[in-house]
Amino acid sequence: MKCDCAALSSQLIESELFGHEKGAFTGANACHIGCFEQANGGTLFLDEIAELPLANQAKLLGVLQDWQFHRLGSNVPVPVDVRIIAAVNREIETEVVAGRFRPDLYYRLNVFKVGLSPLRQTLEDLEPLTRYFFEVYSRAMGRNVPTIDACLIATIRRHSWPGNIRELENFI
Repeated sequence: MKCDCAALSSQLIESELFGHEKGAFTGANACHIGCFEQANGGTLFLDEIAELPLANQAKLLGVLQDWQFHRLGSNVPVPVDVRIIAAVNREIETEVVAGRFRPDLYYRLNVFKVGLSPLRQTLEDLEPLTRYFFEVYSRAMGRNVPTIDACLIATIRRHSWPGNIRELENFI
């Protein structure tokens, strides 16, 4: 299960993460199962977790400590067993020092850290990624995969790719 924290509006974050009961707020016409409950027994990928407001970070910390939460509009705890993978696009330690990310949540999540270098520092990845994206999008459009010549790869290598892999994918 994936949850893009940056794409959630501040009014709906809690509902999207933890769900809500029918009638919990205006427009809640049915019970909604949130990301945590949907991911129960599996993995929840929290993309751009540093975008969560501090109040929601506190609620997230509570779930990680107690392995249960309450849907909005309910007083019945919902137990969960979820593996969390979190991603950020900037130095999270800087966010902690600046007071924009809770240190206790950072230490709870920072069990196994995987750092990825920017694409501009791993030029050897450009050619296989380019070939991969060409294959994916050619198949999606029902076309044959085009031949990728050395000239195209050389052109791609000259770009700095400030948007990293997402920029490369959109370019292709």
